[in-house]
Amino acid sequence: MSSVNTMRGLLVAGAVFAAVVAAFFQLWTVVAVMSVGVAAHAGLSVHLHRTGATGASPPPPPPPTGAAP
Repeated sequence: MSSVNTMRGLLVAGAVFAAVVAAFFQLWTVVAVMSVGVAAHAGLSVHLHRTGATGASPPPPPPPTGAAP
């Protein structure tokens, strides 16, 4: 899962950089789209952190107790 989070971080950093470069060239539509994407990602990350949903699979069920009939 660590590699997935690293890739997400790199992609968000790239989107922020793209928004800064677009602002330098006064491409406001691109700035708006990139900013909305980064904000949505940040909001989802906060939500997942608060709810504890990490994307991990649930634990396996416990083994049965007692002898087989």
